[in-house]
Amino acid sequence: ILGFDDLLTGIPEYSPLAKSMPTDIETRLKLACSMADGIIVSTNKLAKEFAAFHHNIQVIPNRLSKTIWQGLHTRQTHQQKLRIGWAGAGQHQQDLLFLKPIVEATSKMCDWVFFGDKPKEVDAKHYQFHPAVNLLEYPEKLSRLKLDVAVAPLVDNSFNQAKSNLKLLEFGVLGIPVMASDLSPYQNSPAILLQNQAKGWIDKIQQLNDNRALIEQHGHDLQQWVNQHFILEDHMQDWLKVLL
Repeated sequence: ILGFDDLLTGIPEYSPLAKSMPTDIETRLKLACSMADGIIVSTNKLAKEFAAFHHNIQVIPNRLSKTIWQGLHTRQTHQQKLRIGWAGAGQHQQDLLFLKPIVEATSKMCDWVFFGDKPKEVDAKHYQFHPAVNLLEYPEKLSRLKLDVAVAPLVDNSFNQAKSNLKLLEFGVLGIPVMASDLSPYQNSPAILLQNQAKGWIDKIQQLNDNRALIEQHGHDLQQWVNQHFILEDHMQDWLKVLL
């Protein structure tokens, strides 16, 4: 059984991963899939992309383990300045570039926090940076950032459209509301969905800053959604049905 969590045939040119991806990746994937009994993917978009490679494709969404995530401290609510953060790896510079005018316009109103990578086009005086940590340390580190709001911008391309909603899950289980691009990975969720236009994001940040009760409600709704639908231990049968 093969598992896929990314659209390997659609990695954008701006991603550092593109340079190491074989030019014949589609041929390789077809060959690999032809040797497998089945394919497991994390999103419906991936299932459609791999439909031509195999007849037996199962979608099992990404979920979080309660033994790792539950019990961590959730965000603080008494901070004077709104604390807004982003977390991710080093292949998101194009997504981070979208945040440049937003960070610059709101830096006096908010404390911006970047964890794992930082927007190279933004003056470092406008944000705090926390370098990446060991994967086992990641959940606790994320909770200790004490964010009021998280952001999850995505450039609209086939690779991002096929991504999972993992960022929503990680922030949501901590009770942190998420402002996200209105693309398929984040739709049908309690996230604050926005078009990829800077003004809309700036206006929403201003609204949240002026009405902290909205933050509480959005965070609560997202946390409830994650706990109801995306805790791994509650959905082990999804895996057992496929693997057995």
